[in-house]
Amino acid sequence: MGLLARLFEPQIKAETPGPLSDHWYGPVGQASASGVKIDPDTALKSSAVYASVRVISETLAALPLGMFETLARGKRPAHDHPLHTVIHDQPNPWQTAFEWKEMMTGHVLLRGNGYSEIIRTRGFDDVLVPLNPARVRPKRNGGEIIYEFTELSGMKREIQSDDMFHFRGMAPDGLVGLGVIEVARDSIGLAIATEQYGARLFSQSARPSGVLEMGQGTLTPEARTRLEKSWADSVSGLANAHKTVILEEGMKWHQIGMTSEDAQFLETRKFQVTDIARWFRVPPHMIGDLERATFSNIEQQDLNFIRHTMMPWFVRFEQAITRDLIGQGTAFFPKFNVNALLRGDTKTRAVFYRTMVTIGAMTRNEVREREDMNPLDGLDEPLSPLNMATGNPPPAKSDQAPGPARAIALESATRLVNKEVTAIGKMAARCASDGDAFAMAVGEFYEGHARTVETTMQLSPEVAGAYAERQRGELRFSGVSAMDDWLDTRPGELVDLALGGADLE
Repeated sequence: MGLLARLFEPQIKAETPGPLSDHWYGPVGQASASGVKIDPDTALKSSAVYASVRVISETLAALPLGMFETLARGKRPAHDHPLHTVIHDQPNPWQTAFEWKEMMTGHVLLRGNGYSEIIRTRGFDDVLVPLNPARVRPKRNGGEIIYEFTELSGMKREIQSDDMFHFRGMAPDGLVGLGVIEVARDSIGLAIATEQYGARLFSQSARPSGVLEMGQGTLTPEARTRLEKSWADSVSGLANAHKTVILEEGMKWHQIGMTSEDAQFLETRKFQVTDIARWFRVPPHMIGDLERATFSNIEQQDLNFIRHTMMPWFVRFEQAITRDLIGQGTAFFPKFNVNALLRGDTKTRAVFYRTMVTIGAMTRNEVREREDMNPLDGLDEPLSPLNMATGNPPPAKSDQAPGPARAIALESATRLVNKEVTAIGKMAARCASDGDAFAMAVGEFYEGHARTVETTMQLSPEVAGAYAERQRGELRFSGVSAMDDWLDTRPGELVDLALGGADLE
């Protein structure tokens, strides 16, 4: 039997998964051309797949991810932002930030999507609870996205898009990400098939196979069965390699060497490692394939890995956080610190720092910070060469962005008003021909919205209730046209109420 025929032999039946196994929530019957069923779990049995997933997910997880605020000139670390603790330190009570980021990235690599339910306890995104992607089904509901989640008990519940962090890979439909495993099924299946073929080859015999020749006559079925059992017990397998065998009835042993076709699977295994690395866009040397690696090109390959493989993942993760956890139109944004990954060798860094400090582009304490060293007194001012003008003066105080507390509160208030305007707009469209139904829907909305305002802005129940009643009254008097200026005026009013700088009119 040739190599390909052996590779495509039916595989050994796996143990039936338990009733609560994720197997029953995933796609069924996704067999590759090699005959091996490939899903995110079985794919990890390929060392190349496992190593590729690890190197990408661990690289992303190891980098610090924090919050920053955009200023009139430059930016500042926003360690005082409530979301900073969540994404930098601990997103939930049982996972560190490293574990959560690694898990989300692994889910996207294997399944195309990573989901975490957003739990808000103080008006901010305090807890991110990761969900099994196999149990989440995104679907469009008009202009909204609803996530249907299946609990272990089998009960289904819907999660609104405002309450879901969705980290997705390349999405052909713009909604559901496409996992590498799904599109690389045949390549991964061939890799696992060749590995299983090699394992079966060596489990049957530590030496190449051969044939037993009878001098004359034929064996009865009973004699054949007895001979096969005796041969398996005394010769087959690694434990019986090189044992002396006693042949009866004039039998002769003819050894058959491993043919070039049988040896081909070794080359096939090498190629599959490179092929899987190509699917994940990982340099082969990073998953243990050093055949074409040299000391002179590994450093350049590492830099290419950061720039062309990891940078898209960093941007994808940052923008998913901005979209789902922060919202557009604020001064705050998340950022990975990739400086450590992009640093060259000691000599290259020394030349770079010397140049930047000499021209006044960096201070000496900024260099020390880049090298994980504590600042020293007197090294915070940029140097100015004698033949060049002094550096730009620091910006005037009036150019600075508003205080951190107000900026953070304004971010939450903006998201709150956006949500309010969107909800009322949908009610108006749904009840366009029925004013009574619209008034009833608005009343029900503001009963719950008052509590949301109270929690988000940390207001008293009386003030939050008065705000909701005022909004409702304006809608009753002017209709949806009352909302024309809400996005411009209401966030600031809510911030003033929260900071104690104004009373509700």
